[in-house]
Amino acid sequence: MEINSMNMSMLESLPIGVYIYQDGFFKFVNRAFCEMSGYTRDELLFTDYKRLITPEGQELLEEFTNKAIKGGVEGLPTSHVVKGIRKDGSLLWVIIIPALVEYEGRNAILGCVFDITDIKSIEEWLKIRLEIENVVSEILESTIIDSKLEERIELCLQRIGEFMGVDGTLLLHFTKNSLNQVYVWDSEHREGMKERIKYVNFDVFRELIEEENFVSISSTDDVDEKTREILKGLKVESLLAMCFENGVVIVLLNNRPKVWTEYERFVLRELGKILVYVIERCIAVEQMERYANELRTLYELASVKGDDEQAVLNEALNTIVRNLNASAGLIILGKECKACYGDVDNIDDLLSISHTFSVGEEEGVLKLGWDGIDANDSEIQESFIESICLQLSHLIERTRLDVDIRRYSNTIRDAYHELKKLDELKMKFVDITLHDLKGPLTALHGYLSLLKDSDYMKDEHLSRMVNAMVRSTSKLEAVVGKLLSLVRIEDERMEWRDIHIGKLIDKILSDLSFILEQRGLNVEVSGEEIVLKGDEASLRQLIYDVVENISIRASRGGKLNIIKRAEDEDAILEFVAKGISLSDFEKLLSPEYITSSRGLGLYLASEIAKLHQGSMEWQKIGEDSVLVRVRVPRRV
Repeated sequence: MEINSMNMSMLESLPIGVYIYQDGFFKFVNRAFCEMSGYTRDELLFTDYKRLITPEGQELLEEFTNKAIKGGVEGLPTSHVVKGIRKDGSLLWVIIIPALVEYEGRNAILGCVFDITDIKSIEEWLKIRLEIENVVSEILESTIIDSKLEERIELCLQRIGEFMGVDGTLLLHFTKNSLNQVYVWDSEHREGMKERIKYVNFDVFRELIEEENFVSISSTDDVDEKTREILKGLKVESLLAMCFENGVVIVLLNNRPKVWTEYERFVLRELGKILVYVIERCIAVEQMERYANELRTLYELASVKGDDEQAVLNEALNTIVRNLNASAGLIILGKECKACYGDVDNIDDLLSISHTFSVGEEEGVLKLGWDGIDANDSEIQESFIESICLQLSHLIERTRLDVDIRRYSNTIRDAYHELKKLDELKMKFVDITLHDLKGPLTALHGYLSLLKDSDYMKDEHLSRMVNAMVRSTSKLEAVVGKLLSLVRIEDERMEWRDIHIGKLIDKILSDLSFILEQRGLNVEVSGEEIVLKGDEASLRQLIYDVVENISIRASRGGKLNIIKRAEDEDAILEFVAKGISLSDFEKLLSPEYITSSRGLGLYLASEIAKLHQGSMEWQKIGEDSVLVRVRVPRRV
């Protein structure tokens, strides 16, 4: 079991002592544990248990803790009876029921501590401790069963009745001076029991319990007629009742006259504390479940009402007032009343509750009023109102955020359309410009080639200049060609058809044979033949650029292996180069590398791979080797 913040809140409110022990000291102790030991929480946290237990008990707990945290609790004792030492030096007997839990991501010991000092016979308690552990577990587990509140409480009453060996159990819930609700369990399942208790005058309990916590009534006792009528109405011979907090009374019923022992009173008190806690928890959960569906609309109001904050808050206040059966309500934000309901001018004359909340740097107030009922009847819970205020804060922030988002989105949409128009103009400009450059460059290159072959080239100085111009125009033609390919790719003017990758690689290597021979780069092609659907011109450009960039950086005697293979639905080309310079290789995929003096890099090749819904990546292998991997789907 993992301990989280919700568990911690529950453990803090339990009427029995609870601790979490980890790394050799206490990480958590609840209020009941502090009261039992006499120490404050600050005095106990991050200390060990040695000063709280006699030496015999220390050895017992230390052995259990070490074994449990290392190997689990299987085969270890389920409980320990030890002698404790209070802060004032007095002794007490306790039962510790430890369990292995996960706290802050690591194993820890969760211990439940029962004070059994008041039990006259420790031996008697030892005999039945295992049974009371089971009853406590069943009562706690009953809070999570998927049933109504009445069924949950009656199940708890049945567990207590069966353990105590009585014929029936009752739970009476008083509000002020009147009986609000009665829950009953009858071992004999007598017909009409629930109907019969409606006519029993339980008010006598209010009178008797004011004098003492326990009330014991038996048919053999000398009691007044009013008290005896309770036994007659319930058709029992004796009963034992105890009053708890919040007006809860638990009653044990017996079909025969009985003298109730101190032990039975003790057990009723201990189990009753847990049952009262269970009831409070069940009621709180049921209330939250009842309100949850309606209050979810608070989060939906912003989208329904659009950006009208006033309408959102009016609808939110109506929802809150309707669910809480309030008579009046108002929402103030800053110094301005944003929403009101009912006669708010006289709200201070009603039973009213006010809570503040924050929206950014503004402070808000939610105020609700009820007419003619008290706080218990209204079923108002402090934490629930706080939850509503938190939702109100989120609702207002969301409404304001929606307004900002709409305004910004309109601005972004307009800017996007404007940017799209500019991008289209840019692409047209670049396309036209490059085509206008390509024509004159082709003509210039042709004239220079004619001039190179003419008689004028007998002049050595002139020949060098013309050859340099031919090389420069050739390079410029290549750059313009690649830029035109890039424009065509970005404009998505592609022609898709089946391409035999092996044949395409052979053509490219043939075109580059002169450069490869000059560089002394040995190229080998291996792998299976692959056919994929793609644009042949752009894929040719991709492979050409990879081989060219590798050859530019290759030292004489370098080697390039081109491996082609199929993997699932993808075609993979791997270019493994050895004996090349890696000084600027990581920059090759960047678009800024187009301005480099060593070619256009691999940005264009990378964009071609992406256009084919694929990818390109590279990695170093050793000091002078590199792997470039291209992956594209065989069917786009």
